[in-house]
Amino acid sequence: MSRIDDESRLDANQAAMGFDRLWHLQHAEFTRGIGAVTPMLQGLVEYCQTNGFTRVIEGGSGPGYHAFFMASHGLEVMGIEHSSEAIEVAWDNLGELNGRIHVDRKIEFVQGDFVAGLETRKAEEAGLVGGVYANALLHFFDQPTRLRVYKAGYDVLSPGGMMAVSFKSSRDALRNLGEVVGRELAGLVVNDSKYYNLGIKRLFVEDPQPLMAEMSGVGFKVLAPLEWVAKHYNAGGHHGDGYFVGLVGIKPGA
Repeated sequence: MSRIDDESRLDANQAAMGFDRLWHLQHAEFTRGIGAVTPMLQGLVEYCQTNGFTRVIEGGSGPGYHAFFMASHGLEVMGIEHSSEAIEVAWDNLGELNGRIHVDRKIEFVQGDFVAGLETRKAEEAGLVGGVYANALLHFFDQPTRLRVYKAGYDVLSPGGMMAVSFKSSRDALRNLGEVVGRELAGLVVNDSKYYNLGIKRLFVEDPQPLMAEMSGVGFKVLAPLEWVAKHYNAGGHHGDGYFVGLVGIKPGA
């Protein structure tokens, strides 16, 4: 069994509501460390450039920094973000960065649910997208929801396109600050009762193999997992560094 009971089940909607509150109360504090370029982001940009892809859909675009990085390297980016306040912050951030980065491609932020949004885009843009990107997002999703993401991402991607997603690693500082409430095959499910206490539950990955199998099961050729640390990631460093596992899948057929 991948989950034990309702208490342990990952709930993306509950997480989204919790983050809505965080964006409203203290977005400057909890997003301070999340703009750094990651190996997965750098790899996606280089892959798109090398293979002639120009369009990326990002899930959970937050304060916009990764979208800006992609756009500054010639990509057209649609960010799908649940929080309308986060989108306002992203546009403000772009204004503050004006002159320090050159964004020469279109950026669009759409407010809504990433899974539903991606499924909608697959009907409109099937085969037209070079990359689907979601950093630090899918660890809030249970297995059925992750499979929906992978399937919709596969359908919207061009042949040879890349899906790149990341999860919290079990080494992340938040793993020991929360309460363990359950387990999936890939790792422990931990809530935020000892810090934010907003009902947010995350999967902290111990073994990426089950997650890789989910992705390959919808047709992706899955590459070796990536691991990295983001210094001062959690609440601007107040809750320690962020440790991540990144999964990259290529849609065959190029």
